Amino acid sequence: MADQGCCKWNAAAAEQPAPSALVEAEATKQNAGSTVGLLSEAPDIDQVPVLKHISETGAKIFDLGMSHGVRGVLARLGKEFMLLEVAPDGQAVVAGLQSELSVSELLAIAGSQVTEIGSAHGLRGIFVRDGAAFQVFYATPDGERLIPGVMWDAVGKNITREQVAPIAGTLRRWWSETMTRPRVLNWRGARARRSISSKTPRSE
Repeated sequence: MADQGCCKWNAAAAEQPAPSALVEAEATKQNAGSTVGLLSEAPDIDQVPVLKHISETGAKIFDLGMSHGVRGVLARLGKEFMLLEVAPDGQAVVAGLQSELSVSELLAIAGSQVTEIGSAHGLRGIFVRDGAAFQVFYATPDGERLIPGVMWDAVGKNITREQVAPIAGTLRRWWSETMTRPRVLNWRGARARRSISSKTPRSE
């Protein structure tokens, strides 16, 4: 998201290892089959709507376990990967990692700069502005961790975009530049490609 690095209340998240570093470490130990290093492929993809749709892109989904009531997964498609937090109802994901910041700590730091944007799929949304910079966080159910990122639902809709639309200046300055759906999450495109492929005669 634009300028999120300058948000001082996100310092705790910045101290965590970069997602790319985590994946590169695992990728060096990649084995054939359903594991990447010590990660196992999620066994219940068909029972979790948002993971089922992500898998339709051809992505492999690896389980990172539960933390503060939210399940983490890694989705990998070719050389592209995303670290995702699955909403409690299984109908959406947030593209981001849990930070060490709690809701109470964020409210104490940011104060009047905080705007509540409502809950979606069991996660409370919090919008924070710092001058021209702003960031959306989703709180874990226990309020002890915040996930900075964008929420996408099981049909590929950008939920965060809808939540911040009423806030003046957000869509024009931020979302038009940054909210292109990543290929890992482009299951609409994957279905369209399969449909076109099934209708195109094979060349002899």
